[in-house]
Amino acid sequence: MYLPSLIPAGMRILVLSDIHGSTTGAMTAMELCGEYEPDLVVLCGDITNFGPHAWANAFLRRIPHPKAAVPGNCDPDDLQRVFNGSGTIDLHRRKEMIGGLPFAGAGGSGHTRAGTLFEVEDDQFMEWLMPLMEQNMVLVTHAPAHGFLDTDRSGSHRGSHSLRTLVDEWNPILMLSGHMHESRGIIRHGGTVFVNPGPARDGYGALVEVTVPETGGSSPLAPADSDAIRASVRADLLKV
Repeated sequence: MYLPSLIPAGMRILVLSDIHGSTTGAMTAMELCGEYEPDLVVLCGDITNFGPHAWANAFLRRIPHPKAAVPGNCDPDDLQRVFNGSGTIDLHRRKEMIGGLPFAGAGGSGHTRAGTLFEVEDDQFMEWLMPLMEQNMVLVTHAPAHGFLDTDRSGSHRGSHSLRTLVDEWNPILMLSGHMHESRGIIRHGGTVFVNPGPARDGYGALVEVTVPETGGSSPLAPADSDAIRASVRADLLKV
């Protein structure tokens, strides 16, 4: 289900990540959907906890709003076939116009100590996403960009250097990610709003409201210092 062009009043996005196949995560999603009635639900990966596909399919079908997703490192790397069968916009290695804005994404993560299902070399993110980048876009990933909402319990930065390079070059209006459960938060830097909603399995989510000025718009493949009018973004963390 695709959204019409964004109206001046804006688009309300419910951001969820790291459900990990949990009953609590599913209940968090349904409760926040009911309370906030979003125009779009974005899922930043780890929908399952190493599968199964059937759980993801049932969960996604229960979400009563338009939805878009990328897989996480704890999801099977072929989870997109569940997206396609459940009415979910697949953003992994893809760009789609949603509500008048370009969204692009990439799932999986860099290598972890645990050796999970969907891990890639860091430069893979650059290879996947560089052809999709444009100004005034929304970037959806499971892994965070290095330096932004990417610290582990020890305080070490675990984010992707390739994603950081892309963000610095293209300056998206919004980057949505998960993966680092300890780094729930919102950061504004260089015109980009970074959001890690925290793990839905612990009752967390985020609400983002994007407003595009009536005279604005994005210019495909324009550099980050373009004079194109940028959308405004407001983000809030949620807890069930």
